[in-house]
Amino acid sequence: MRAPAPSSRTFLLLGSLALLAACSGKDIRRPGESLGFYAVTGTLQSSSCGEAPSPWAFRVELRKETTPSAKLYWSQGDMPISSPLAADGKASFVAESSHVIRAATAKVAGCTVYRKDTVDLVLDATQSKFTGTLSYAYAAGDGSECEDLSAAGINTLPCSVGYALDATGGDAGK
Repeated sequence: MRAPAPSSRTFLLLGSLALLAACSGKDIRRPGESLGFYAVTGTLQSSSCGEAPSPWAFRVELRKETTPSAKLYWSQGDMPISSPLAADGKASFVAESSHVIRAATAKVAGCTVYRKDTVDLVLDATQSKFTGTLSYAYAAGDGSECEDLSAAGINTLPCSVGYALDATGGDAGK
């Protein structure tokens, strides 16, 4: 025996439930509570990509969520990335993206570069500073021809850049 087709009332109920879930009040761009903004200084440790700035200064907001489990968020304008936050203040973030540097044409292969950013940090007990490392790893996509990136200072792919981080701020940095 076939189940009866859902009624319009069923669709209305399901739509209402979806709308309630979407409007639950959780702001995906600002999750948890802000720990404040941190002034970060990166000191170059290694680069196989060519020249890289050192020191490198930037600002980041850290946000913390404690339920259902401790989570730390790294936010720099785009969607924040998250990491479990260990009791000793350690967190590891990974973000991956691809960038079409040059689209393929009938005569020339394209160049797509994949980038993987990794941050490992230790937030101190007062949450007013952290130390850690930041690395960027770059690789050409399959079939990409990216030899002309040397004009942008990148000598070869794959390559990576690594920094030691030292940051202060937190609530004092707001």
